[in-house]
Amino acid sequence: MSGNPMPQHNLPRSKPQQKNKSTKPVITRHVHTVIIGAGTAGQTAYHAAVKVTDNVLLINGGEWNTTCARVGCMPSKLLITAANRAYDINTSEVFGLKSTLKVDAKAVMKRVQLERDFFANSVLKTVSLFPDQHKLSGYARFINKNTVQVGEERIQAQRIVIATGGSPLIPEGWAGKLGKRLLTNESIFEIKKLPKSLAVIGSGAQGLELAQAFHRLGVRVKLFNRSEKVGSLTDPALQQHAVDVFSQELDLALGTIIMNVALTDSPKLQNRTNSKKAQVQITFKNKSGVEQQDTFDYVLCAITRQPNLGALDLPTAGIDLDQRGIPVGYNPLTGQIGRKPIFIAGDADLYRPIMHEAVFQGRLSGFNAARETGVEKSLPMSPLGVIFSEPQMAIVGLNYRQLTDSQQLFHIGELDFAHQGRARVMAVKHGKLRLYGDAKTGRLLGAEMFGPHVEHLAHAVAWMIQHDISIEQMIRNPYYHPTLEEGLRTALLRLKHAMQQTA
Repeated sequence: MSGNPMPQHNLPRSKPQQKNKSTKPVITRHVHTVIIGAGTAGQTAYHAAVKVTDNVLLINGGEWNTTCARVGCMPSKLLITAANRAYDINTSEVFGLKSTLKVDAKAVMKRVQLERDFFANSVLKTVSLFPDQHKLSGYARFINKNTVQVGEERIQAQRIVIATGGSPLIPEGWAGKLGKRLLTNESIFEIKKLPKSLAVIGSGAQGLELAQAFHRLGVRVKLFNRSEKVGSLTDPALQQHAVDVFSQELDLALGTIIMNVALTDSPKLQNRTNSKKAQVQITFKNKSGVEQQDTFDYVLCAITRQPNLGALDLPTAGIDLDQRGIPVGYNPLTGQIGRKPIFIAGDADLYRPIMHEAVFQGRLSGFNAARETGVEKSLPMSPLGVIFSEPQMAIVGLNYRQLTDSQQLFHIGELDFAHQGRARVMAVKHGKLRLYGDAKTGRLLGAEMFGPHVEHLAHAVAWMIQHDISIEQMIRNPYYHPTLEEGLRTALLRLKHAMQQTA
C-alpha cells in the first residue's frame, strides 16, 4: 500500500510445504474450530467462536485485513466524497454562487490513501490483539471435510468456516496484454495521481460509482457495459429514468461488445505494459453494431467479483458449486453447507456480498461452528443494497424483478423527486421512489429507489420490513418538515390508496 506504511505484526506462519518428502503427512494439531480467511466475515466469525470455545484457529493467506477497509467501501467513499465536493463547486451557480475549481490530481489521491491507511491500520490493530496461538499465516486447502493443509501443517478440526472473500473477475488475456494499465478495485486506489482518461468496464455498483467520481474530478471517462442498464435497479421505469439522468452527465457506452484491448501501436511502446506513456486502445461495437475505437490512460475492470474458492480444493471435502458459484446445500439460516461440518460466510458464498451481511453471516457461522452439537437458525435480515452514485440507488426487500417473476400480486406507490419540496430546495430533484405493497396483508414487500440521499430512506424502509410494521403504522410515524423523508410518507400514502382501489 502507498501512504503511511502498515505496521507489521508478528504472526505465526506455516512452514512451506517441501516437495519429494517421503514421510506421510501427519496431523500436526487438533482444534475445534478452524476459520479460513481473516476479512470482515472471518474476523466476525472468530469473535463469535471464541465466546464459545478457546480452541480456535484463524488461518489467513495474504494481508490480515478487510476488503472494505483496504480496497472497497472506505477508499471508494473517500474518492466519491472528493468528487461530490468538486461537483457542488462546479454547479454552485444554480444558487447564484460563482466559483472556480482547481483539482490537484496528486492531492486527491494522497488523501484517499492516507485515510484508507487509517482504516486499514485500525483493522490490523484489532487483529494484533488476537492471541498468537489463534493465528496462522498461510493458504489452506482441504484434505477432507475435517482436515486442511497449510504449508507443512495438517490441521484437523471438528468444524470449519470458509470466509475467504472474493476478488475481481478479469477477462481472459487482459492482464497479460495491459499490465499496469489494467486496474481493479484492488489497484485503482494505489495510483499516485488522477489519470487524464479512464475506461470503466461494467456499470454495476462499483463501476458506476467510480466512473462518476473520476468524471467529476476532471478525468475523461467512458463507461462500457454489455447490457443497456446501469446500477442495480430492476424496475423498468426506474432503470430507464436512471439511464436518462446519467446520460446527461456521463459518456455511457451501453449495449456495447468489447472486441479487443491492446496497448497503443507505437513501436516504442510495444511490449512495455508498465510504460508511463503507454495507453490502452479499446475496440468495441456499439449498440448499433458499428465498430469503434477509443484510447485511454487506464482501464478499470469492474465487471463483477468472484468467490476465492479455487485454491481450497473443495471437491476433496465433498463440496460442489452451483452455476452461480455458491456451494450446493448452503443454508443461509445457519451458514452450514448441507450436513457437513463446514460453514461459509461473506463474499465467499456470493449470497449477499455486502459488508453488513458479511458481519451477520460471519457471526452466525462462527457461533454455529463453535457449538458442540447442532446449529441454531437465524432469520436473515431484510435485503438492503445501496449504490453511492448521485442520484443514489437503493433496493430494499423484494425487488421488482423478484415480485414479477414470482407472479405475486402487488401494488405500487411512487414519488417523483421533481415535485418533492426538500429535493427542490437542495437542487437535487432528479429521481423516483417506488414502494411495493401486498394488499392482502397490508404489508410492504420491498422498494426500489433512485434519488437524492436515498441511503437514509432505504434504511427506514428496511427497518420497517424487518420488524413487520404495517403500511398504516408506517404512515403514522412522524415525518419532519421539510425533509426528504416526507417523500417516503407521500409514496406510502399513494401505495395505500392504490391498494384500497383494488380491495
